[in-house]
Amino acid sequence: MLKIVEGGFRISTENGREILTIQSERIKECMDFFFKRKYDGIRVDPFFGFNFTSLNFLKDYSELWKEIKYISIAEEIVDITAMMPLTELKYISIAQKNPKVDFSHFPMLENLITAGGGKIKNLELCEKLESLAIYYYNSKSKDFSEIPSVIWIKEIHISNSSVINLNGLEKFNALEKASFHYCTKLEELCCLDNASNTLTFLEFDNCKKILNHDYIKNLKNLKVLALNDCGSIPSFQFVSKMLALKSIRFVGTNVLDGDLTPLLRLDYAGFSNKRHFSHTFEEIKLLNEKRNG
Repeated sequence: MLKIVEGGFRISTENGREILTIQSERIKECMDFFFKRKYDGIRVDPFFGFNFTSLNFLKDYSELWKEIKYISIAEEIVDITAMMPLTELKYISIAQKNPKVDFSHFPMLENLITAGGGKIKNLELCEKLESLAIYYYNSKSKDFSEIPSVIWIKEIHISNSSVINLNGLEKFNALEKASFHYCTKLEELCCLDNASNTLTFLEFDNCKKILNHDYIKNLKNLKVLALNDCGSIPSFQFVSKMLALKSIRFVGTNVLDGDLTPLLRLDYAGFSNKRHFSHTFEEIKLLNEKRNG
């Protein structure tokens, strides 16, 4: 959510953090306002008025380096070396593919959003990292065997990837949330068993080539499952074995046998109605409302 406050400064709120957008025409005013209001971080994006291709302005504000906890950098910002002294960063979002960043500079980092399949240098030294999101993740092995071994993270989010299976994710044994968006070549689900004690949220979106959906039954503590726009699923019989599951969403996905009775015990089932389905969305919703009083 973006709002304009006094003086025409642009502020966005993200996960409870207040982020100031830097405008290249008045950098000093923006940085003074950042210090005055004690905001959490900054955003540099040409869409919001930052017209330079580097972060070199940060060199002039060493007194604020430790005050910046959050930074969001648009793809058009090609030279990001001036962010290295921001050692107190907890949240980094870099839209540039394969950014040349040594993450050993950021020991306090908790959340990273980045892009590309290149090596993410020294991310293993960020021992406080909790969430990793990678856009356009690609590797020669077509899996996750080359992903950094930050095995303690709680969340992983992958978008626009060419992986064909989930090999390499077995090392992440503390995951609580995992999501995969537009992994259009993904065929085989696997390698999440080691996180079965902790994983409660699993989402696939626009992953239409998955062949073994019933693998998901191995994730015994899963509470929320999403399979939106994922082509066709042979059956939801595997859901009967998932006793912890509370909610399922499969909007835009077909279920070939049409039998939705395994979903009747769940608290919520969201989907697009199809003629051959045993129940409509409205019927299941009404049954859930009656059961839950």
